[in-house]
Amino acid sequence: LAVVPPHPPESPDTTHFSVVDNRGNAVSCTTTLSAAYGARIMVPQTGVLLSNAMGAFSPRGVNALAPFKRMASSMTPTLVRQGGEVVAVLGSPGGDTIPNSVAQVLRNLIDHHMTLDRAIEVGRIHHQYLPDVVRLEGKRAPTAAVQAALRKLGHRVKVSPLGLGDVNGILVDVATGAAYGVADSRKGGLALGPRLTH
Repeated sequence: LAVVPPHPPESPDTTHFSVVDNRGNAVSCTTTLSAAYGARIMVPQTGVLLSNAMGAFSPRGVNALAPFKRMASSMTPTLVRQGGEVVAVLGSPGGDTIPNSVAQVLRNLIDHHMTLDRAIEVGRIHHQYLPDVVRLEGKRAPTAAVQAALRKLGHRVKVSPLGLGDVNGILVDVATGAAYGVADSRKGGLALGPRLTH
């Protein structure tokens, strides 16, 4: 009799998944419930649970908590289309690091012509205005020369042991219809698809 190890507990953090099908439909879904199944309220006829996270509201100002108000969000589920066809589906968890993570992967794909796996796996940097610090990923940090150049420009640089984001993405070859999925290794995601038969 084989002993099956228990599944690790599900993360209470934000999560993201990207999906495409053979009809060209695509979903980029970033969601967070916060704790204990969120508010335990489901939007009728959708299956969508509402979050109970109030931490993204501000104590005052335009993002202050108020009835019927939506909080500012850094979630950045992204669909990229070319000629009316979906060519990329991206997104990431990671709080305030989400927009930078997704933008850097997009720049790697479009401007630097990287493959999807390389675009997702290379190091990222993060700066969110306050605190006024440039965060670098310790295991994927730029060279010492690049860090020195950032400091010379007046930036405070912090090398963090934590990864930035956890991008899950799909690229679609519109000529063949083939889709290529990559799950970021930073948190151990998974990319799955049907086996192609010829």
